[in-house]
Amino acid sequence: MPKDIPSYPPSENDPLVEGCRHQIKKTQKEYLKGVGRQTSDSIDISELNGGLFSAMDKCLEADPEETYFFFNEAKLRANVELLREHFLPDMPDRRRIIYAMKANPKSKVMKVAADAGIDGFDCATYREIEKASNYVPPSGLFFNHPIKKLNAVKRADKKSVRYFTVQSRSGIENVLKGTFPAHEGDLPEIVIRLQTPNPDARIDLSTAKYGASEKEAREMLRYLNNQRVNAFSGLSMNVGSQNTNPEAFAHGIEYMTRIAKEEGGVCSINVGGGIPVNYFEDDNFDRVAYLQRISQSIRDNLEGVFSQNAIEPKIIIEPGRCIVADTIDLVIPILERKDRENSKGLYIGDGIFRSFSDSVIHRDWRYSFNVIPKDGRITEGEEEMFNLYGESCDTGDQLIGVSLPADVREGDHLWVRNAGAYMSAQASDFNSPDPSIFVPYNSKS
Repeated sequence: MPKDIPSYPPSENDPLVEGCRHQIKKTQKEYLKGVGRQTSDSIDISELNGGLFSAMDKCLEADPEETYFFFNEAKLRANVELLREHFLPDMPDRRRIIYAMKANPKSKVMKVAADAGIDGFDCATYREIEKASNYVPPSGLFFNHPIKKLNAVKRADKKSVRYFTVQSRSGIENVLKGTFPAHEGDLPEIVIRLQTPNPDARIDLSTAKYGASEKEAREMLRYLNNQRVNAFSGLSMNVGSQNTNPEAFAHGIEYMTRIAKEEGGVCSINVGGGIPVNYFEDDNFDRVAYLQRISQSIRDNLEGVFSQNAIEPKIIIEPGRCIVADTIDLVIPILERKDRENSKGLYIGDGIFRSFSDSVIHRDWRYSFNVIPKDGRITEGEEEMFNLYGESCDTGDQLIGVSLPADVREGDHLWVRNAGAYMSAQASDFNSPDPSIFVPYNSKS
């Protein structure tokens, strides 16, 4: 790689980051054009360690019509290490850092996370439990979807899962019916998910869908803390995804711990996820500041939270987006440009049935698009509004009103940074498209 091409990720002051909205500097484009590059029908990408631009170079030369996810293993390891350094570093025996695998359940992502020191996986279904069990022991399997089908509980019990989240008495009963502890220390831990609405979350997970009210939670805790019930008790919360206010964590923790203390204590508390990612240039979320605020709030409210029968008290955090989002870049081919009288359209090798489903699920979810020109030209001049038409035959498969350089054309590529969370994970097989290619790089030597 030429010395004037920076390693990935570039620093905040790097010229490739400044004005990165749709401009890629000439040196980078010259490199992506490539001189004397090896061309082959298939590329062994398992040992790529040369950085993002090197990975792009090899793949776009091999097949420029494919869609690629470039996975920076080193960045994921760094994200896990940051969590370990700043989430309750003074309580290593009590804390549990678990990855919400729904954000990106790729096997390679899960293996790197486990090797980097993740304590376990937040699983929503039995199939996720089955997959996560390849990377962690049963103590690292957390069955956290708050609706519990009896059959799913029974199958999880056979995998020795002992941590179950619920939001109702019927969920408690299904866990009690579906688990068969071998001894007293093997009792299931039944964790009540609290409703914690948060207007500062980009995606509020509590207002309309999940969580028990304070009255319901107290009644369930009293039931679980009755000595005749063969289970340990816990409480969990979730302030929503992409939470823009760190004080929402503090308020939720105070609320959760107060209930625990007043109802005789619990064996675990779970502060959920929601630490935000900097998707756009004007985002300025400080991940360390969030973790420090969460940790301090736990310390301030921890006394009296754990019950006397808590054999192994746990304090859990379960991020997904902030672990994996900024470890993956998405590069999409522009297959055709079509200008009509009242609109300009680009047909792309992706769409809402694949990587961009959040544009429909969460309606006004936005993405940051950059352009990689195929010929190394500098994209200059005014930007115009384009419609991005997805690869499927469905007319609804489109993103309307995306601002791009006016001279964007067939053969160019769209580059979406921070594409690791809830993009490939939510893709469907509608129209049986060619699957996107997953390219790991910066692997551990």
